[in-house]
Amino acid sequence: MEIALLVLALAAVGAPSALAVADHGFVGIFAHGLQNTAGTEVLADLVIALVLALVLVMAWMVVDARRPGRTASLAAGAL
Repeated sequence: MEIALLVLALAAVGAPSALAVADHGFVGIFAHGLQNTAGTEVLADLVIALVLALVLVMAWMVVDARRPGRTASLAAGAL
């Protein structure tokens, strides 16, 4: 049941993305977003949100890895 919900959620998110890539190409999606200042602002917000999410996840991973006494570093394969 849980796997079915995950597959359904992935399909719901992935279908519009796949359609956009099929219609405009991977680079075309970004080119379309950069055509005016509104699109540029949306892309900038998405990049900021992604970077912030990655930083928060990495901080959580480091704290979680150190809790049981392990060391956490990117070189050791924390990703």
